[in-house]
Amino acid sequence: MEAKISLVLLANGSQAALDRCLDSCFRQSYSEFELLVFTDETVQVAREDERLRVYETSLADPGALRVAALRRATTDYLMFLEAADFLVGTDALAIFMTRLAEQQSDLAITNLVFYKEAEFIYPFSRAKTRALTVNNYLLCARLYGSFRRLGGNLIAKDLLTRLGEQLGTLATQDLYLKLCLLAKRPVYLSDACYAYSIENGRQLPAFSWQADYHLGPAAGLVKQIQASHYQASVPKKLALAVCLDEYSAGKVDVLLYSLERNNPGGGVILLSSPYLTVTYLIKSHWRVTIYL
Repeated sequence: MEAKISLVLLANGSQAALDRCLDSCFRQSYSEFELLVFTDETVQVAREDERLRVYETSLADPGALRVAALRRATTDYLMFLEAADFLVGTDALAIFMTRLAEQQSDLAITNLVFYKEAEFIYPFSRAKTRALTVNNYLLCARLYGSFRRLGGNLIAKDLLTRLGEQLGTLATQDLYLKLCLLAKRPVYLSDACYAYSIENGRQLPAFSWQADYHLGPAAGLVKQIQASHYQASVPKKLALAVCLDEYSAGKVDVLLYSLERNNPGGGVILLSSPYLTVTYLIKSHWRVTIYL
C-alpha cells in the first residue's frame, strides 16, 4: 500500500498562480494524497475532488499554518506548498516517494528550480542526492534555498509532532535545522521537483547566521582533551595556512566561523587564493591575512 501525503497550501496571492499550483497537484501520477487548502476567501478554490479539503480561515504567519496543518493532516507525511509555486511535471510526488524509500529517509529537502516568464532556471542542476549530517548541514543550508522556505520539502508527520510548541514559533530556517537534528536520515534530493516562482520581484529569503549553526564536534573534542592529561599538547593559539581553489574559496566564511567558534583563544590564519572574497567578520582574537 502506497504511503499518503498531505499537501498543505495557503491560498493567497493571484488567482492565476493559485490555479497553476492546484493544477500541478491534481495532475500528479501519484494519487495517494490529500490537499488541505487554507484560504481567507480573497481567492477562489474552484475544484471538485474528494481529496480536496478547504478551510476558510485567516492565518497570520507560517507558524500558524504549520500548527493548523498538523492538526488536520491524516497522513504520515506533509508537504507545504506556496501558492505562487507548483510541482514540476506529473511525477514529482512519485519521485519524492521513490527517493524517500531508497534513502530510508523521514525528511527530504528538494532541489530548487526557479520559474520566471514561462521558463525554468536550474541553479543547482549539478547537486547530488546526499545525506544531511552535522558535518555538511551548514554548507547545504547556506547554498540551497530549500532550507529557507517552507514549500516543497517532504516531512514525516512524526517530526513535526515532536517539535511541540516550537512548530508554531520557529523561523523557517531554524525549523529545518531542528527537523534535520530530529530526523533519522535527512537527505537533500538532486531531483528538481518543485518550482519556486521569482516573478514580480519575488526572491528567496536570505540566509541568517545563528550561533548554534556550528554543529561540528571539534569544540567538544578540544574541551575533552584540554581536561585530560594531554592538555599540554593543545596549543592556546593556532597558526594555519590554507590554499583555496575556486570552489572552496566560496566556502571560506564557513571555515572562519568554525575556527572562531572552536578556538576563541585566537591565532593566525593565512588564506591564499585568486578567487577569494571574505564577507564574514571575525569577532574574536583571530588575525586573518589574505594573499591573492
